[in-house]
Amino acid sequence: MIILRQILISIVAAFLIWRIGVVGISSHYAQSITAGERDAVGKALTWDKRQPEALYRQALALRNDDPDTAAAFLAQANAHYPADARPFFAAAEVALTRGDPVRADALVEMALRLKPADPRIRQQTGTYWLRRNDVKRAIFHWSLALEAYRPARRKLFPLLFKLAEDPRTRPAYEILTASPPSWWDSFFSKVAKRATEIETV
Repeated sequence: MIILRQILISIVAAFLIWRIGVVGISSHYAQSITAGERDAVGKALTWDKRQPEALYRQALALRNDDPDTAAAFLAQANAHYPADARPFFAAAEVALTRGDPVRADALVEMALRLKPADPRIRQQTGTYWLRRNDVKRAIFHWSLALEAYRPARRKLFPLLFKLAEDPRTRPAYEILTASPPSWWDSFFSKVAKRATEIETV
């Protein structure tokens, strides 16, 4: 009985040591992925098929050519690391490609619920809604991103300016008229200098 117990303990210990080694090596390759090493995705998945960063990057590589497989990889990435919002946005893009806007909208809302105060998430959410032709919602989320993170102006102001110049999307700015955000004066000043039509101003 004692011998059997010792054997079981040895087996469990060996498994744990092996698993720690696998996770450690896979995590090493995951860091290499973020550093830009091309072969790191395959190496990470060879060691650990559940490595979230590798699953996410593999899905990005496949989303145009094989959206079904990409969606499966993104679902796994979400399952193994649900705190990362990036797979939700990528999965939403795949869902749109597959003609499923309802699922895409739900995935973006899930990403937003993870980190509602994160300006990067708000920025991505705004970009998503612009792609869905919901300009008011795009401006709403971009506005929150600009309120929380001033450097976002460098990227978002040109996009907002294009929407202001286009008579089809200009009315969407009504969403800001009741309570102009803190960035509005700076943006209006830039628009007044660059506008090609008086209607824009």
